[in-house]
Amino acid sequence: MSLEPTVSEPIGRARPARSHDHLLAAGSLITQLMIVLDMTIIAVALPSMQADLGLTDSQRPWAVTAYTLANGGLVLFGGRLTTILGIRRSYWIGQTGFAAASLIAGLASSFPVLVGARTAQGAFAALLGPTALSLLNTAFPDGPRRRRIFALFGATAGVGAAAGLLIGGALTDWFSWRWSLYVNVLIAAIGFLIGLRGLPTSKSRHDGPAFSDLLGLVLGCGACFSAVFGLDRAEQTSWTSATTIGWLSAAAVLAVAFLLRERVATAPTLPLWIVSQPARAASYAAVATVGAAQMGGAVYLTYYLQNHFGYSPLRTGIAFLPMIGALVVTAPLAGQYLLRRLGTRVVLPLGIAIEGAAFLMLSRIETTSTYAGAVVPGIIVLGIGIGCIMPAAINTGTRGVPGPHVGLASAVVTVGQQIGASLGVALLATYSTSRADDYVTDHADTTRAAAGQALQQAQAAPDSEAGRTIIARFTADLADRAQVDAFGGGFLLMARILAAAALLLALAAAIVLIRRRRTAVPSSTSAVESPAVPARPDIAPPQARAASAQTRPAAPGAGPATVTRTDLTHAVDLTAAPMGLRVFHPNTDINFQANRWAEAIGPRSVPEIRAVAGALGSLPGWVASFLSLADAARADGRRLDAAYYDRAAEFFMPPTDARKAPTRSRYVDVMQEVFGLRPLHVPYGSGSLPVYDIAPAGPAMSTWVIFGGFDSYIEDYLPMYAALARHGRRVVAFDGPGQGGALMDDRIPMTHEWEWPVRAVLDSLGLADITLMGISLGGGLAIRAAAFEPRVARVIAFDAMDDFAQVITGRVAPLAAGPASLVARHWPTRTVDATMARLARRSAVIDWGMWQGMHVTGTTTPSAFLRTAGRMRTAAVAERVRADVLLLQGAEDHDVPVEQMHRQAMTLRHARSLTTRTFTAAESCASHCQVGNIGLAIRTMLEWETAVSPMSSASSASSTSGLDSTDGL
Repeated sequence: MSLEPTVSEPIGRARPARSHDHLLAAGSLITQLMIVLDMTIIAVALPSMQADLGLTDSQRPWAVTAYTLANGGLVLFGGRLTTILGIRRSYWIGQTGFAAASLIAGLASSFPVLVGARTAQGAFAALLGPTALSLLNTAFPDGPRRRRIFALFGATAGVGAAAGLLIGGALTDWFSWRWSLYVNVLIAAIGFLIGLRGLPTSKSRHDGPAFSDLLGLVLGCGACFSAVFGLDRAEQTSWTSATTIGWLSAAAVLAVAFLLRERVATAPTLPLWIVSQPARAASYAAVATVGAAQMGGAVYLTYYLQNHFGYSPLRTGIAFLPMIGALVVTAPLAGQYLLRRLGTRVVLPLGIAIEGAAFLMLSRIETTSTYAGAVVPGIIVLGIGIGCIMPAAINTGTRGVPGPHVGLASAVVTVGQQIGASLGVALLATYSTSRADDYVTDHADTTRAAAGQALQQAQAAPDSEAGRTIIARFTADLADRAQVDAFGGGFLLMARILAAAALLLALAAAIVLIRRRRTAVPSSTSAVESPAVPARPDIAPPQARAASAQTRPAAPGAGPATVTRTDLTHAVDLTAAPMGLRVFHPNTDINFQANRWAEAIGPRSVPEIRAVAGALGSLPGWVASFLSLADAARADGRRLDAAYYDRAAEFFMPPTDARKAPTRSRYVDVMQEVFGLRPLHVPYGSGSLPVYDIAPAGPAMSTWVIFGGFDSYIEDYLPMYAALARHGRRVVAFDGPGQGGALMDDRIPMTHEWEWPVRAVLDSLGLADITLMGISLGGGLAIRAAAFEPRVARVIAFDAMDDFAQVITGRVAPLAAGPASLVARHWPTRTVDATMARLARRSAVIDWGMWQGMHVTGTTTPSAFLRTAGRMRTAAVAERVRADVLLLQGAEDHDVPVEQMHRQAMTLRHARSLTTRTFTAAESCASHCQVGNIGLAIRTMLEWETAVSPMSSASSASSTSGLDSTDGL
């Protein structure tokens, strides 16, 4: 088989191909436009609506309030529902429901029907908002294309509210207020049709209840609802009214209860790490300021333009065009360039400061001001500020959040904007009312005197027709001056609030930056100094030291109450003589794989594999030979041996081989039956991660979370997990993205951001204070996860691997792996693809490796795969690791260059303790992942954990009984 430079039909793709990305983007942008548009489009139609339906003044605001209450109160529920239903179903249900509710609202002939339909609109908007953002976040996980599309999305979010005033005014003037609702049917229909082709298939699988944290969900939705309704009451009545105080107090109590609940919930509705990460928290705060500034400012300016200048609804909407233009121009620039160059910590405070400057300019309006002189400059600057904030905030607010939680992160963005809008409108409305009343009181006497003087000059009595006209003129002038003064004061108040918010955000960013740059002081309990690396006393040379003790609290959830009782019969025997590395074939890769499965089966496999060794040189010969061995073992009743032979055959089957899926199924079924296991499924993206939770016979002394490498199945290491369980460890082993069941069943491609699958598993099982172990490539991914996940107390890199691209290119250019890695990542795509195609035709292993690489990463060309692999490096994040770290390597590893462990060690500057161990040929343990003497590797890990995290003496003695004390670290 040969490898072509491009592949027309990729295998294992987890999202639509790039040809459909424009449809995904269009669907999301249309959905966002419809949601935001509906928040303001109805505002200019309210007078006509009130007259047509005969609404009272107290009923009129509910046309807006019903929508905002349902949207703000249910958005957290909508985010959770997106996770349960999947993006495709959520999108279609939301579009259909929103269109139907809009149609009913437009046909409404009474107040109850109108309010009910508007409530339904808000509810479906609460589902659509998280869905639209989840879709973009999944389709555009990183890179320049993400920045571009989120810049457009941010612009749409900002433009929609302003455009609603224009479109609502036009439709009301030209047709009827009802068309401001009918227009949603057309928009939803377009979005629905786009979704027919562009949306990924929904695939939701949940072994647990759909709402595992129902109490948290109720508390969260209740807090949002109470906050929005309390702010609405403040706008309609006052801040000191009983209803306002009552609802806002309820919101505060429910919010505190929600936070407390989420801290202790096993599977929280909203994991607090989503909102506590500094950049995301800043994004949510910035989105709230946009909501407050845009909605509060829009209400003020609408009244100013219509009441003071006498603008019609349509002309009022047109008057906002300079702000829309500035926003449209600024948002792409900010999203693509400013965010990349300055970062979130600069762009967000800058945008808020620009908003504040805009309101400062608007605060100078007077009764003699003109639209061009007073309003236009201010709204242009306001558009620039919003354009800076929205792309950066929406991008950062959802970036890096794993699939299972994207809907929730999107919901938080929506909640922030909704509550900010309600706060801005309530604050400015109540302030303007109070300030206008004060102005009238302060100027009533002078106005009365001026009116009296005018009456004298006109020689008119106050109760005459001429007198009443004069008095009405002076009264209207006083009211206009009071309103304009109140608007100016309100704009100044908003400018001060935004300036304070920008300053606080900038200070918080500075504090976070300083804390991150502050050099951590090495622990006094670090291990013995290393003479090989004198500048780094916390790094020991190979085989030179043992880490010293660190006392930690017991791990929550470490007990075996809810975990599987596994059959430990087939555990790795840590006291058995090593098999060593046999020579089955001259090709290093083929020989290693043969030894891998020979060790799994035991010495009886050696003559069987030798008998077929001559056919192993080609991959078809390998597959046929091991399938034959599997059939023979099954005929002899050796089901476990047959399973391992099946797995060996399946390993080198290309993704297009029709035998691959059934062979894998046979292997997995036997492994689960023999070891007495059934996997849990942790929701992740549109699928799930399979997890085995294995308990020791007695109380667990610690919890180990383990995952494999680039082409592993988690079942491959069940004997090792059983050995760890025999020695008192609870083992939680899972297939992450691009591995085993996550890839083969749910088509989830591999990611370098391994903190997200680790976090998903820890959240789902309520784990903390864990030992995290990654196997092969997993060794580097474990370092990455530990850099961002504080619940990782100990890390084992089995083996150390700090640059995966170097490992891959080292197979192609062994003498120049580093330069080859750079070339593969940065040379033109066509050149790389053509080069890899030529190499693949010369080497079946390289051919298979490229196909497998594209399959695992969900890419379609060798160059795309190599660039994806290039992100799997730890140099940029390793200094964030604060855990105890054990790095393992084989002295004759054919896969990983030996210098990678030393390089990895040098980057772990702030690890609590750092231990390295190089295994040698004399120990029969020098190969990759210590194949040949894996028992020694396991014993080393157990001894290391005992050293860095001492248990009670009895437990320690029990766990290490039978271990050779000469195998120190």
